Amino acid sequence: MRTPAHLRRALLAVFLALPLTALAQPGPVVETEASLEALGGVRFLRPDWKPVREDAAVAVYERAAEPATKRPFYVLLVAVEEGPAGEVDWSRVRDNIVEAATKNQRKLTLEVGQSYVAQGFDAKLMTGTFEGDGGQKVTLELVGLVADGRLVTVSLISDEATEESAGILAAVARTVALGAR
Repeated sequence: MRTPAHLRRALLAVFLALPLTALAQPGPVVETEASLEALGGVRFLRPDWKPVREDAAVAVYERAAEPATKRPFYVLLVAVEEGPAGEVDWSRVRDNIVEAATKNQRKLTLEVGQSYVAQGFDAKLMTGTFEGDGGQKVTLELVGLVADGRLVTVSLISDEATEESAGILAAVARTVALGAR
């Protein structure tokens, strides 16, 4: 039994429209300019969220949860510090991040993931979890960007890793640019 021609054409139209529909979906909005001044400076775009901390080497922004709309909370952290001048040992970078969390009484588990494409940087994606202030388990997604002896970390903390959180992290990480030393 053959499928009627009009049904085949209709199915083909649906399959061709799916990728276009996916492309039309709005991505995360990162239009607010921000910068860090340490080590020659770092510029980036971020969502228009509430600033929690902005100093020379670290910037923290948050979006509060809205339980009525089931919108999760997010905390975005962008930091710059001295990084390796040569080849990057990502396990060592991870260990340093975990050690810093431990000093702040946080038990962080962090795994080095896949390489991350960021023009001009050696970059890796890392994911992990730790216990939040209220005792709940929260997720950390992090992109480490290394260039010119500097390490820039773009981190997003939320209830869980989702397509939305990955999109926000990627949107911010894509905009990172180093200033001249």
